[in-house]
Amino acid sequence: MARIERIASLAAIVALGALQLGSAGCGAAGRLGVTPRSTATAVTAAAAPPAAAVAVAPTWPTASPVATDTAATGPGRRPGDAGAVPSPAAEVRLVVPDLIGKTPEQARAIAQAAGFTQEVELRESLQCEGEPRAPGRINCQEPVAGALTNRYAMLHIKVFRAQTLVADEFASRFGDLRGLTLDEAKQRLVQAGHDGEVSLATKDQYDDGCGQNKVCTWRLHGSRTNHDEVTLWFNRKTQIALPAP
Repeated sequence: MARIERIASLAAIVALGALQLGSAGCGAAGRLGVTPRSTATAVTAAAAPPAAAVAVAPTWPTASPVATDTAATGPGRRPGDAGAVPSPAAEVRLVVPDLIGKTPEQARAIAQAAGFTQEVELRESLQCEGEPRAPGRINCQEPVAGALTNRYAMLHIKVFRAQTLVADEFASRFGDLRGLTLDEAKQRLVQAGHDGEVSLATKDQYDDGCGQNKVCTWRLHGSRTNHDEVTLWFNRKTQIALPAP
């Protein structure tokens, strides 16, 4: 009995010591501001980085790529900046219209309708092969019809101007028309540069020196140039009346 009491006393002493040790540990943890945890939980917490130390990279909005041409916009400029011009690669190319045979007024209207912004310019120095010779009409152009260019390009044209010849110089070109048929006389006038009207008239009296239906004389009217009217006189066709039976 006494032995059992001693064992019980020793057990109580051991339990009291353990209780005191636990109280001391809790007190130390309380002074450090640490809540007692299990060993596994403490190791895991130590391995994980603090939440405040994790940095989140900011996300910035990105713009769509825009094709730029530094030659067009200039250094340091972007297409949206004030004063920047559009890239030539982005411009619409226009087909040069055919202006040959048109008047200058018609050419200007055609160019404007095609989308060109510049005025059509006269340039007499232009040279083209096989130039038409219609007075007052375009016979040469640059750029040529069908070429591709931008809408700011200037179209140059040349207008055929008939040479003006005074009476003496004009007459020296076609020579004497007397004795020629009417068709031959007209052809001779055209070859000499005449572009005016040709009228026909019959002589009041038959001229033996020029023949039937042949030119007997001619006259240049108006200002007496190769652009004015020419009258050709010829013998009236004679009619022989047969005697009544």
